[in-house]
Amino acid sequence: MASLRQCGAPAFAVLWALAGGAPPATAEGLPAMRYQGDEMAAAEVEARWQFHGRWSVVAFGGAGTTRTTRDAYSASQNVGSGGVGFRYELARKFGLHAGIDVA
Repeated sequence: MASLRQCGAPAFAVLWALAGGAPPATAEGLPAMRYQGDEMAAAEVEARWQFHGRWSVVAFGGAGTTRTTRDAYSASQNVGSGGVGFRYELARKFGLHAGIDVA
């Protein structure tokens, strides 16, 4: 799974609120409301390997940036995140998995 988002706003905006209204599940390891600006861009990737029956391992990572430009002021914040986890398939018929991640 991979995603790429770019959003802009005319006023003060939160990194994750612009692109969907709630923190995306793949932004693990990033504190909510910490990275803010007028414009943002984010890219994320997740890979899962089902290695034995219903058990699988997951690796994920992402990067994002925010930028604010005012009359005589310009600032940007760049951030990266990543982690690993494991999953257990609870219901094959529905593709329902449960697990734990460390980011």
